[in-house]
Amino acid sequence: MKPKKKETMAKDKDKPFKSIFRQVLAERGIIWQSPSELNPHVMFD
Repeated sequence: MKPKKKETMAKDKDKPFKSIFRQVLAERGIIWQSPSELNPHVMFD
C-alpha cells in the first residue's frame, strides 16, 4: 500500500483542530464556515 501524499496528510492533520475551532466559536454564537464551504467550486491548496 502506498503512503499518503504529504499534502493529504497535512490536510487530515487539521481536521480535529477545525472541528474544535468550530465548536468553540459555536459556543460563543459565531457560525464559522471554511473557505471551501463558502466557495464550493474553487480549489484551494
